[in-house]
Amino acid sequence: MLHADRYDEALEVLRHIPLRSAIVPEALTLIARVHADRGDLELASAEVQRAIEIDALHHEAYLLLGLIASRQGQWLAAIQQLERARYLNHDAPIVSYYLAEAYRQAGRAEKAIQEYRNTLQKLQKHPPGELLDGVAVSWLAETCQRHIELISRSLSSKLGA
Repeated sequence: MLHADRYDEALEVLRHIPLRSAIVPEALTLIARVHADRGDLELASAEVQRAIEIDALHHEAYLLLGLIASRQGQWLAAIQQLERARYLNHDAPIVSYYLAEAYRQAGRAEKAIQEYRNTLQKLQKHPPGELLDGVAVSWLAETCQRHIELISRSLSSKLGA
């Protein structure tokens, strides 16, 4: 439903999940994602915080908080949340990719290179055509490789200057 832009229908279904259900953190995170996709980042943050209050180990909530902070250009906050998401789900290449992007945007070049390499390593377990959070594995791998090369060149030129 989320990918078909049927946000209102998705919200209606998610809101009817009983509060005592084991899937409430996932439902709240999905509700937050709908709000984030619509551009309502404050409401998205509030919903995802509710998910964390219920389940402090829900890695998808931290990932979404990191993405929200990234969209707001708050790179240090994004890094903090994405590092939490990676800690809770260390095998997820998409988390490592977003963390590498946040490091790069924050000017932490060495950490960005390291995390892009971690992403590439994690992507090896997935076929090139597979989609991870809507993104093709092959595109992620090519993007990571390109960023590693660009950052490495930039660091080399700074050292040579």
